[in-house]
Amino acid sequence: MKKVILFFALCMITITSVYAGNDDVKQLIDKGNKAFIIVIDTNDNIDNEYNLFVKMLTSKEWNKWDLVEKKEDADFVCTLILKKKGAGFSMSYGKRVDATVEISSVDGVKVWESKKHTGNTNEFTGFNALADVMRKITRRALTDELYKEIINKK
Repeated sequence: MKKVILFFALCMITITSVYAGNDDVKQLIDKGNKAFIIVIDTNDNIDNEYNLFVKMLTSKEWNKWDLVEKKEDADFVCTLILKKKGAGFSMSYGKRVDATVEISSVDGVKVWESKKHTGNTNEFTGFNALADVMRKITRRALTDELYKEIINKK
């Protein structure tokens, strides 16, 4: 009997924690949330990445969050991790930037992480790999992946 009660209690705790996690992810897309932005350039070889990310987050494509200057004023932390790679065969082809987005609580508990997205340098992207990956992060990661995560966890 004790084993049955213990098993039932563990099941209830697990179910409660799963639903609590879903609420955290679901609340990420609420308009008006306050986000603190961190941009990490792993190779330290990209200029102006913070400003471009903020520009994409405040554009009409996303524009769901109020961006704050202090971490303690935020509802969550959005971290963009960038890595610039390669030079390719010429100056215009071959350079690329990989990016992932992590969203965590202010305490540092990871709530959601995107897949890796790659921005390329070619005539279709305006020869700007950073702008290309920022568009992909906004359109694919935040819009498509995050929404699918929320729908799948309902």
